[in-house]
Amino acid sequence: MNPKEILKKSGLFRELNSLELLKVTEVCRKRFLPKGSVIISEGEDFEVDTSLYVIISGLVKVALPLGEGKELVLNFLGPSDHFGEISFMDENPRTADVSALEDTDLLVIDHASMTALLESDRELAIKFYRSVARVLIKYLRSLNEKLLGGYTSRRR
Repeated sequence: MNPKEILKKSGLFRELNSLELLKVTEVCRKRFLPKGSVIISEGEDFEVDTSLYVIISGLVKVALPLGEGKELVLNFLGPSDHFGEISFMDENPRTADVSALEDTDLLVIDHASMTALLESDRELAIKFYRSVARVLIKYLRSLNEKLLGGYTSRRR
């Protein structure tokens, strides 16, 4: 599958038109990681790796290390899924470990290149930031649901 098709299926880039997707592919590069590779480490400084990732093929695990060899698995991600968006947006250290459970091909989007693209294309920027907000809101709602054990407020 070509990068434009992968991006179009990703929640972060679904709203983009064909020309906008092409512009994003121009700031992407492909990266292969063998099974067992650590892609991101929790606490890793943003300056070490400023990238946002979209999975082309393979399977990755997102987990929080708990110490003593234990971890809390947060998610498993596959083709067209993305990760790294939290640090990509706030430029702070990585919030979880991400490792390849299978041989994995990734699209890597460098922060500086993507920021330059967004600054040069207002419509693309609006669509991208709206999508990021939706993704982060989805994460927050899911976390609230887990923390509250199914209890939700009906106040409006």
